[in-house]
Amino acid sequence: MNRGRHRKKTDFYNISSLPAEIKQKMIKYQVVWGNKPDLEVFEKNPSAGACSGGFSWITTEEGFVYWDRILGKMKDRMDKEKMKRQKLKILPI
Repeated sequence: MNRGRHRKKTDFYNISSLPAEIKQKMIKYQVVWGNKPDLEVFEKNPSAGACSGGFSWITTEEGFVYWDRILGKMKDRMDKEKMKRQKLKILPI
């Protein structure tokens, strides 16, 4: 998973685009790990661990691979949207 090291500080992940079921699981695991239920943590750092306000991805019943696929698909979708916006800026008038 991307740990956010190469991302501009102004870039945020669109967690709101995830299905409600996925967001509910993320919040559930945050609480299990003793963190407050806050999806904004994942907007800033989608792979936030338990110490960063998230949870331990590998210890969930779904496992690390499940979450890696979910977040990977979200990142791919965001990258495609970013490319579209850049192409629109380049188009001659």
